[in-house]
Amino acid sequence: EIRDVVEGEVLTVECQAISNPPPSIIWMKESSILNIGTSESVQDRVAIGRLMISNLSLSDAGEYSCVAMNEIGNTSSPTFTVNIVVRPTISVIREAFDTVFHDGQLEREEGSTITLQCTASGVPQPSLQWLRNEAILQGDETRVIVTSSPDSDNGEGILSRTTSLHFTRLQLSDAAQYSCRAVSGFVAPIIGQNVWEFDISVKAFNNCNPNPCQNGGSCLDGIDDFTCMC
Repeated sequence: EIRDVVEGEVLTVECQAISNPPPSIIWMKESSILNIGTSESVQDRVAIGRLMISNLSLSDAGEYSCVAMNEIGNTSSPTFTVNIVVRPTISVIREAFDTVFHDGQLEREEGSTITLQCTASGVPQPSLQWLRNEAILQGDETRVIVTSSPDSDNGEGILSRTTSLHFTRLQLSDAAQYSCRAVSGFVAPIIGQNVWEFDISVKAFNNCNPNPCQNGGSCLDGIDDFTCMC
């Protein structure tokens, strides 16, 4: 059996054993007896064979089992594996080389270029997805491009991953709600999740702003050009 448990939460496991004379129950982690008295976060209610570990940390990951024993003999339960999941945190989301985000809003002019970066850290290494109006955005490899950067480790077991979303020739139809979603888990990836949302609005390009006409002429905007009126 494998269990994914989120860092900081509580793990509760019960062990049932019946014998005559009644058994005593001890808990094992890996091949060592779990010393209940060494940690304030571990409590063992032997009467019902329950192990409780609160405020779980990465060091609590491993293989556990219970052993029931009396003067006649002992027997062990199958081992079960505990994986500690660190919920992903999105530490960076920005427009590369330009950190202009106002209240989750990014406004750009039609035809401009945007590169957005999203970095998430967690255990296990988070998987990252870009979403547009809550639907997964794959990109088209030409105008809307999704890329990933090399993974990294902070030296304490926390793993990071970065993804980028690049728009060339921004179109009015690109205006939407976007989000970067990070998920972590060994068995059930959805157990650890974080989402950052923001909106992109696109202003129609105006060939007449600023006015290119000389001598005070008025400008008439066209699709790809302009006309000066005297």
